[in-house]
Amino acid sequence: SSGSVHRIHQEDLLSAAGRDPLHKYEYDDEHGHRGPTLRDLAATVASHLGLAQLARFLDVVAFNVIIGNADAHARNVSFLLRQDGSVGFSPLYDLICTRVYDGVSTDLSQRINGQHDIDTVTIDDLVAEAESWGLTNRLARRRVIDTFTRTSGALDAAARDTRTAGGDGSMVDSLHETIKDRADTLFE
Repeated sequence: SSGSVHRIHQEDLLSAAGRDPLHKYEYDDEHGHRGPTLRDLAATVASHLGLAQLARFLDVVAFNVIIGNADAHARNVSFLLRQDGSVGFSPLYDLICTRVYDGVSTDLSQRINGQHDIDTVTIDDLVAEAESWGLTNRLARRRVIDTFTRTSGALDAAARDTRTAGGDGSMVDSLHETIKDRADTLFE
């Protein structure tokens, strides 16, 4: 209210887990290093935010699956460390539909229930992954389906708003079609 600016510290999950910042992918064939699994990252969420926030982390993972973001690595989710000492998730950032681009790898940054290809991940895989973190099947299934439903429901409006704001029409159409097709496949 005073017009002053206050910095809010942001720390990505990889740093919060105390891991090497260069190892943001679960499998890094180029360097032969292994980064954290989703289960490792979920443990970091639980230790910093509490078990109740694992459901929110599942929302993030499910959202990246439905939008076709195979590059959702351990540095693309962060905590905000506020001046009052509270910690919470930062807004999502660095989101991309990697599936809209030809020739871009479909390999996931972190495997989901053993699946390494984003195109093979199912609702059941997301639920099983979340169960390995300690969430119940019922809660996990409800959160995944809710995330998919809300994302699908917002897709037409997001495409329209992006076009209105000057977004490239052909790219907007490609994104809309890719994500809609993914949603249809995931709900089969």
